[in-house]
Amino acid sequence: MMSYYGLNVPLRAFLMTLLFCIATFALVLMIMMVKRKRALHAKILLPVISVINTFFCVMFATEARGAKFSRETPDFVEALCDIPIILCISLLVLSIGYVVFVYLSDLRFRRNNLSRSSIKESLDKLPTGLCFYRENGRAVLVNNVMNNLCYKIVGRDLQNAKLFWEILSEGEVLPEIERLDSGENPSFRLKDGRVWTFSRTELSDSNVIQLVAADTTDISNVNAELKRGNEELKAVNARLRAYGERVEELTRTRERIEIKAGIHRELGQALLVTRRCFVDDSAEVNIPISIWEKNVAMLRHEAEIKTDTTPFDDFLESAKASGVKVEIKGGIPTDANAERLLVTAALECLVNGVRHANANTLYITLDKTENEYIFGFENDGEIPDGDIVEGTGLASLRYGAKRLGGRMEVKASPRFSVSITIPKEKE
Repeated sequence: MMSYYGLNVPLRAFLMTLLFCIATFALVLMIMMVKRKRALHAKILLPVISVINTFFCVMFATEARGAKFSRETPDFVEALCDIPIILCISLLVLSIGYVVFVYLSDLRFRRNNLSRSSIKESLDKLPTGLCFYRENGRAVLVNNVMNNLCYKIVGRDLQNAKLFWEILSEGEVLPEIERLDSGENPSFRLKDGRVWTFSRTELSDSNVIQLVAADTTDISNVNAELKRGNEELKAVNARLRAYGERVEELTRTRERIEIKAGIHRELGQALLVTRRCFVDDSAEVNIPISIWEKNVAMLRHEAEIKTDTTPFDDFLESAKASGVKVEIKGGIPTDANAERLLVTAALECLVNGVRHANANTLYITLDKTENEYIFGFENDGEIPDGDIVEGTGLASLRYGAKRLGGRMEVKASPRFSVSITIPKEKE
């Protein structure tokens, strides 16, 4: 059978190259399999394959060197080179097959099982920063995101995690970094505009501390947008309140105009009656005199100038003119809207008490809490026979209370009463 001597030079070189490559690959696989708990056959056969292939490669190289330089080769080398080449090729094929099998098995094992390197690779792919360290600050595991954040905020790599947390909480950071918050959850805005928030957790199962950094740029932008929206809403609310006050002022102006128009009509009627008296001698003289007395009284009341009185003083004067006694318990509110609603409610209760219940006394209770004003109105008049039907006055009063964020309650038993609760104006 053909031996090594029967091969030409190129085939000899190719055979020695294959032997050397398989020996080297088997040696590398053997080193990779050292930490594997199983695969005992690989730990035994791989060194054997590496040694045998290396031995054949060295023997064939020795024979080739002796032939090239015309030197005498040892007898055992000639004997080895004289064996059938099929044995060497078979050994080579078996070695290649087993080495490929071990390599594929190891590759499949790494894909289906976790290792330290796979855990570190997974942590490095996380979008958040993660660090585990001991109480003395020695980092146990740090991913790339946390290490990059440390370099961007502090200016150096993360070597002492405890010191890094102290800097995050209250320490000095780089000038181009904007600190948004300190304390337990410090947050920073980096040069690229991203916002990062840090949190620290002590793991109870082990003497390890976890440090996490999350990208909160979107949340920060939403909070800023909400803050701007709240400021705009406050401005709109202020404009609406001013508009409401102007509407009330316009309403009061319209009422005054209507009163003046009524006076104008009364004067016109008085003039017509007086003219008739002068034309018709049969008319009674006391009729135009009573009408003129009524108009003069209205003109006198309209022409009075009140400079030192408040709306509530005007209400008290109106009650006195109506013959109704007013008993007040509590203090007048200082808020303009509350005082205005109080006067409106008091006038409405005064008119209703006189018109429907023949009341002689109106009882007003003014209470307040930390956040609310409470107005109560009762009278000593006749108790209503049935349910109270709210007319225009009470309906308008209820609307005024709701407009200020309050509520109104009307009761008919044990006596007619109105209770209004409104919130205090905030600074």
